[in-house]
Amino acid sequence: MVEENLLAWLARSLGTPFVVIFLSLTIALVALMVINVLAVRRDSIVPSALIQGMELRLGEDRFQEACDLVRVDSSVLARVLAAGLPQLSAGDEKAVAAMEEFGSLEGIKMHTRLGYVWLIAQLAPLFGLLGTVNGLMVAFETIIRKDVTLRPIDLAGGIGTALVATAVGLWIAIFAVAFHQIVLSRINRLLAEAGILAEHFAERFAAARKP
Repeated sequence: MVEENLLAWLARSLGTPFVVIFLSLTIALVALMVINVLAVRRDSIVPSALIQGMELRLGEDRFQEACDLVRVDSSVLARVLAAGLPQLSAGDEKAVAAMEEFGSLEGIKMHTRLGYVWLIAQLAPLFGLLGTVNGLMVAFETIIRKDVTLRPIDLAGGIGTALVATAVGLWIAIFAVAFHQIVLSRINRLLAEAGILAEHFAERFAAARKP
């Protein structure tokens, strides 16, 4: 008798519909993890090169070069500054308000993207519960239809589906919840840092405009 490997046993225990469901959730989760990790890199939000470049140019009163540096950078910090600096001529409050508004929009985009991970974290246990119910229904149907004494092997299929579906759904949810909380904390921290730096640089520009 050929020994069955773990993946084959899982697939047989779950059944085709739940294999497709859980495989789809896993692939989607992995893809979302990659997308979110790339989006929350420090270089994508508050790159050290931009901060150092701005400090150097502002320290030497090369304000136009600092503006050009902001214009060509694609990070969140640069885009927040690009939204606020043109408003300095209308007053510091206008500039700060523009930067806060743009920063809020960037935060919404990041949180929305991460929210799909949380959705998977909510769906996976529900599909696991659905698999549990389905497996128990199969087991009970076997009991009803049997006219002879039941053997454990007769109930193994339904009970196996119930237990495996629950376990797989919980494992997917655990990874999704852990990832969501870690990345959410990083997003909030980096966005707060970007806001503080943006206000700092805007104040330096504003001070240079004053006679």
